[in-house]
Amino acid sequence: MTYDDANKYLKSRKSALTTAGSMQIARTIPAKVRMQSFFSARVGEERVVQVLRNVSDKCSRGELGVGEARLHLKKWLDGNMPGVYDSKDDVHMKNLASTARLNLILRQNAAQAAAVGRYTQSMDPDIQERWPNLKYHVGPNSRDNHRLYDNLIFAKTDPIWQKIYPPWDFNCNCDVEDTEEQARPSKGMKHELPPSGYEFNPVKPYEDYDLSTMDATQLAEIEDKSNIRFADQVSFEDSVAKFHPENYDTYEKHALPSVQSWKKAEAPALVLPETAEKRLTAGFSVAAPDGQKVVFSKAILDHWKRRPKSYVTANLGCLDYAAQTVVSPTEEWTLATSRRYLKIFEKTAAGYDGCIVTVLKNGDTEVFFLNQITDMDLARFGAKYKIYYGVKES
Repeated sequence: MTYDDANKYLKSRKSALTTAGSMQIARTIPAKVRMQSFFSARVGEERVVQVLRNVSDKCSRGELGVGEARLHLKKWLDGNMPGVYDSKDDVHMKNLASTARLNLILRQNAAQAAAVGRYTQSMDPDIQERWPNLKYHVGPNSRDNHRLYDNLIFAKTDPIWQKIYPPWDFNCNCDVEDTEEQARPSKGMKHELPPSGYEFNPVKPYEDYDLSTMDATQLAEIEDKSNIRFADQVSFEDSVAKFHPENYDTYEKHALPSVQSWKKAEAPALVLPETAEKRLTAGFSVAAPDGQKVVFSKAILDHWKRRPKSYVTANLGCLDYAAQTVVSPTEEWTLATSRRYLKIFEKTAAGYDGCIVTVLKNGDTEVFFLNQITDMDLARFGAKYKIYYGVKES
C-alpha cells in the first residue's frame, strides 16, 4: 500500500491498553476513539499491544503478508508469553494466538488503512470530476445488512458513506467503485449499526473527539486519564479532545524495567483533608533533586474539584504523597511542554499505589494518583528521562 493518507492513518492512531472484551469496548469507548486507536480485546499489557501494532502496521503497508505476519506473532507470543496465549488453540477468538484472532487483527487494520487511502484518492478533485459517485458491491459471504446496499450508487459527498464505506464491520469484504452512473439520495434510508458496535469513517479519519455529550464529572475523569496516558499529546478545548502526536520514546525503548521492579516507598501519613485544603489554598513549594522548585497551589485543588467529593477527599488526604514524589522521585520524564515526577508507594487502606506530579511550562502543577502501579508504566515516556531513587539493582 503506497497511499500517503493510509500511512498517515496508521501513524496517527494511539495504542491503547484494555482488559475489556469486544462488547464492553463497543459499549464504553466512543466510536471515534475506537477508530483512531489500536487495541485488541482483553489485551492489557503494553508490550503485547506494541508488538501487535508493529507487525499489523507492516502487514497493512504491504511489507509482510498476512501468513508471514501471523507466523511472526505466533512465534513471539509463544516465546514471550508462555502459558498466557496458546498457539495450539487455533480456533477460538478469545485466544489471542489463534489463527482466527490474528487474522482478524491483521486483516481488519489493513482494510481500514487501505480504505482511508482509497477514499482520499477517490476524492481527488480531478477524479471526483470524472467519476462523482461511488457504487457499492458486496463481497462473498456477505451479511444481510450489507447486501441491502449491493449495486446502490450514492454521490461521493453523500453522508451515507460515513456509515457504510467498507469495512463497516469486522471481516467486511465489500467494496466500492468510482462511477459516473446516476446516483440516488440516501435521505430517508434507515441504517442500523452492526451488532458488534464496530464503526469506521474514512471521511474523517483524523477528526478530533467531541465529548460534549458527557457530563462534567465524566469529562473530568476522561481528561485526567488522557493526561496520564498521553500528557501533552492531548488537549481539551470546549469539550473537544485534540491529539498532537509527538515522537516520544517509552521506557521499553530505553530497555528500562517495568514499574513492578521498583522499590515501593513507605506511604506517608495521611493528612486531614481540611488541613491539606488550607495548605493548597495558601500555596507552598518543594524542591526536586535537581533543585527546581515545584509549586503546590489552589490550582491543584480546583483541578481535583471537578471530580466527586469522595475523590477530592481521598486526594487531599494523600497530599504528602505528591510532595514526596517531587522531593524523591523514582523517575523524571521531560516532554515538549512539561516534566513529570513518578513514584510508587506501599499500599495502605486509604492510600494510593502511585503518584504522578506534572509541572507545566507555565509553572502550574497537576497531581494524579494511581490505584494500580501497573498504570504507571503508561506514563513512562518522553524526550528524555532521569532515574533517581527506588529502583532495585539487577
